[in-house]
Amino acid sequence: MTTTAAGNKGNRWHKRCAWRLSLILAALSCVYFACWNLTRHAGIPDVMAHVNPSEFGVGEVHGGSNPACPLPFVVGVDIQMIYWPAPTEEYRHYYFWFFGYTFKLPYERDL
Repeated sequence: MTTTAAGNKGNRWHKRCAWRLSLILAALSCVYFACWNLTRHAGIPDVMAHVNPSEFGVGEVHGGSNPACPLPFVVGVDIQMIYWPAPTEEYRHYYFWFFGYTFKLPYERDL
């Protein structure tokens, strides 16, 4: 069983490519998770300024309470809808924030 120089060269290239790819993925994941703190400090105020309680329907709406940052670039905001005399409904709406650009995600959760 002898190996040729061409076979050895291809194997070496794959190891180098895998090593570079793992370094790039590690660097990108570090940058992604480093943005979590930035989202917490800059994203939450931007989203709170963007939340418009009138877009959630009929009734008295108390919006923008208890903001949280469950993931980098994602901000959750509690919206409370009061229908008189019906009971109060509370939802958590999620917003995507990317350095000033904000839009509502199609996900919401009952509280």
